[in-house]
Amino acid sequence: QLPLANSSIRESDTMIRSASGDVVVIGGLMSSRTTDNTSKVPVLGSIPFLGELFTNRQEEVKKTELIILIKPVVVGKGTWQNQLQKSKSLLDKWYQE
Repeated sequence: QLPLANSSIRESDTMIRSASGDVVVIGGLMSSRTTDNTSKVPVLGSIPFLGELFTNRQEEVKKTELIILIKPVVVGKGTWQNQLQKSKSLLDKWYQE
């Protein structure tokens, strides 16, 4: 299992044609999140009606785009174990325990 700090699920259902070893880019998975932020001066911001003068409200919009890079490799009958070991070595290098 790969260590993930913060994760959410977004899905893509795509058919591609690619030669073995070519990198394929799948993009366009966009998301947008709006956050309302309110800050006020202590004590003065809590006074009814007058407190509005000492209150600041902001709306923050965060947009993200997910791009997926895939490198498919066609594995032959006698070479799949070798390719599997190469992939495992890369994962061990990137995600050291």
